[in-house]
This record gives sequence, C-alpha cells and structure tokens, in this order.
Amino acid sequence: MIAFKNRKVDRKRAVQVYRNLHDRSGKRRWSIRQNGLIVAHAARFCLRDVHFVVSNAGMKRARKLGHRVVCAYARGTLTSSCMGTDAQGILPVRISFVYDQGFIGTVGPTKYKIKEASAAIFNQHGATAAYTA
Repeated sequence: MIAFKNRKVDRKRAVQVYRNLHDRSGKRRWSIRQNGLIVAHAARFCLRDVHFVVSNAGMKRARKLGHRVVCAYARGTLTSSCMGTDAQGILPVRISFVYDQGFIGTVGPTKYKIKEASAAIFNQHGATAAYTA
C-alpha cells in the first residue's frame, strides 16, 4: 500500500475503494478513499463487511461526458487477510462491474447482482473473490 500525499489510513474506519482510472504505471492499482480524500493506492488488499455501491448520478455523468468516471466503488474495512472468514455455506464469487447493471457476481455459468459480501479480495485482476451469504 502506497500512501498518497503522506496521508494515513485509519484501519478502524471504513474505506471506499475503486479502480484507479488514471494509473499510468501499468500496475492496475486501486484508489483507497477515506473521509472523502484519497489516502493510498494499492495493488492488492482485503476488505471485510463489503458493500458494493453504484452511483446513478455518476453513471449519468459518464454517459453525458462520454468517458469513464468513478461511478461505482466498494465500501468496507481493510483487513490483513480474509482467511478468518467462515467458509460454512458461502461461495467464492468473481465480481465485475457492468455499466447499466451494477456489480455482477459469477459462480460458474450463473450470474447475479451482488450488493454485499462478508469479505472480498482485490488485486490487479479486479475483485477476484468475494464471500457472499
């Protein structure tokens, strides 16, 4: 995790994360926002108690401008590992964001809208695993 402008991440408080749309490093990093400010960038991390949020106003703005803007993010608490997540009765899900549909979870051939997860793993490939109830 790379601090942004020497800001500190309060690991006891929720963060909002989204794909950094302007990352010129080629590393496909995520932006981590807290209290309305970008506090860090990271290539991989875990979140607990995750809520996937889509801003309808952001979607409209993207359509109007004709280019990508941040209109969706995941909100949760940073954690060092998702290994402590209770695996009883939960499924690993690949998550992707689709304009006009929101966050879509995929388990094998089955696709469904996803709004929250007990834990999610984010890396350079996106949100590659989430544990949904």
